[in-house]
Amino acid sequence: AKGARVVQRDCNSLPRVQGLYHRPSDQIVICRVHQNPAAVWDTLAHEAAHRMQACYGRSLTRPALHRQMARTLARRYPQELASLQLYPASRRLSELEARYTAKLDPDQVLSLFQRYCG
Repeated sequence: AKGARVVQRDCNSLPRVQGLYHRPSDQIVICRVHQNPAAVWDTLAHEAAHRMQACYGRSLTRPALHRQMARTLARRYPQELASLQLYPASRRLSELEARYTAKLDPDQVLSLFQRYCG
């Protein structure tokens, strides 16, 4: 798979959105709402996980890992886990994976991207 295009945009029409993966255009959009480079990376890694899901055609993780991923987020980033409730049940697994991936070290994210989209 070729690389997704990453663009930065004003997302004024999408309140509370920090970024998105637009599958039809294969673009990762980073919204101009971030206060620091770490927040930009977090959003880029999150949206890259959605691109990986599209490349792989399904969930990235085995069901046996989902509960542990949720526990890790609950312990270290409780607001990330709580925000999953804002999504329909059908999207929560993909969002769990994306939120978990965003908290990994950059080298791990790049390695996963190579595995699923390389």
